[in-house]
Amino acid sequence: MKSFDWKKILPFLVAFVVFIGIALLYCSPMLHGKVLAAGDVSNWLGSANEARTYHQQTGETTWWTNSQFSGMPTFQITGSLPSGEMRSTLENFTRLGFSEGTAAIGLIFAYFCGFFLMLLCFGISPWLSLVGALAIGLSSYFFLIIPAGHMTKAAALSMLGPVIGGFYAIMRRRYWLGVPLMLVYGFIGITLHPQMTYYMAMLIGVMACAELYIHIREKRFKDLGIGIGILVVCGVLLFATKYSWWDMNNSYLKETMRGGHSELTANDTTSTSQVGLDLKYATDWSYGKAETMTLLIPNWEGGASGYNVGKDSQLCRAMRKQGVAKRDAEQFCKQVPTYHGEKAFTSGPVYVGAIVCFLFILALLIVPGPYKWALLFATIMSILLAWGKNFMWLTELFFNYFPMYNKFRAVESILVVAEITMPLLAFMGLQRIASGEVEWKKLRISLLIASGITMALCLYAALFAGGFDMTSTYDEQWTTKVPDWLRRAIMDERVAMVKADAWRSLLFVALGFVLTYWFAWKNQITNHKSQIQYYMLVWQH
Repeated sequence: MKSFDWKKILPFLVAFVVFIGIALLYCSPMLHGKVLAAGDVSNWLGSANEARTYHQQTGETTWWTNSQFSGMPTFQITGSLPSGEMRSTLENFTRLGFSEGTAAIGLIFAYFCGFFLMLLCFGISPWLSLVGALAIGLSSYFFLIIPAGHMTKAAALSMLGPVIGGFYAIMRRRYWLGVPLMLVYGFIGITLHPQMTYYMAMLIGVMACAELYIHIREKRFKDLGIGIGILVVCGVLLFATKYSWWDMNNSYLKETMRGGHSELTANDTTSTSQVGLDLKYATDWSYGKAETMTLLIPNWEGGASGYNVGKDSQLCRAMRKQGVAKRDAEQFCKQVPTYHGEKAFTSGPVYVGAIVCFLFILALLIVPGPYKWALLFATIMSILLAWGKNFMWLTELFFNYFPMYNKFRAVESILVVAEITMPLLAFMGLQRIASGEVEWKKLRISLLIASGITMALCLYAALFAGGFDMTSTYDEQWTTKVPDWLRRAIMDERVAMVKADAWRSLLFVALGFVLTYWFAWKNQITNHKSQIQYYMLVWQH
């Protein structure tokens, strides 16, 4: 009888410990009784209070509340269907039981686990998948939505990664892996946040085109038919378990502004949408074209609307020189209007990571096949659609002709697709390097090109940020209330933030280049498998 090989499960055990460790460390204040002041959660508690109190007093669920407007159904606020109770149980299991005041811990852990499973499905080694899960899960947007109170959005994102991986596994004939992932995680996440589900469905649609091309090119018609058949069955089962929710939601939708029938909306005859949201309202939160640079340099547009620049900042020193009391200067610097983009306000930028951007470009040069182009296409479309009103012809095209697209607002949210596709392709490239599938000369040139592009962008920002336009149309809200010297000091702080972040991103890219080059060189010489594990541990730290 062969002895059990612990080395095979070691990366999975390490992944579990690392994931829960980071979640606990990041959210450590919660372990001491502190609670996030999540705005949307507070609003929900207010709207759901009447129905929740009724349930606590009677043990029954009410499907109507008088607390909203002149009365409305509660299934969009609270109340639970039979399938919802099972879904909640499974969802709590994926979060290790963390809920209520410690929900953020469970959400972050679920992020990491979900993306870990997704990367494994794409054939990426467990050690690489561990680091890749951190690279995706630590993307800034996934964290910003938690204190904002967008808990269902965060929960949906943590559940939908394995669904994407499950699709890929099924098309690779690993039905034993793909089917359970699609059914279990799909059952949990498909109705948590319809907008996120819709975006992930769009990504799977792009991947399906790649699969169709691959199977037709390789004349694997039988595998294609089986894969499609299994996916259809999975889709029918998921729809059946959620039919009551879909049916209620559809009937409710018709009586809202998203269904084109609401007495609470203005009679705007200029709207281009007949059965959806008003186009202007839907695109109020659009990502700026230049703002896309935050994927590489997070504070390119100044971070959040009220940004804590710190007591050691250039702005704080400038205020002290003008005679402002130390306490007053430090208090002011906790909420500085540093954001100079074109949104009314924002909680922060979408940042995927400087090293991820470098590895993404590298993967474009060394990963062959249709999937590279599919993921690149999905990334580009995610960015273009996130521009919203800043790229109106494409936005209007989707808004008017793409099914259901006009039901969603805050179009910048679609950047979640890029936050998944960019690191996914990046780690597909690292897997090829680890497997020795890239010819050394080509790899060396590709490393130089990828690092050269990303470092050049960072260097340009670091050297010439002073010449950039650091103003916003929303600056008028505060510039008339402060003296001119303070206005100039805030503008200088905006420049300093861009420069500091650009230099930092430049350093990260340089570090990523050195480590990747060293690993690739060692792998070419020794081709020793233990080098992969060692490299992953280096990347982790």
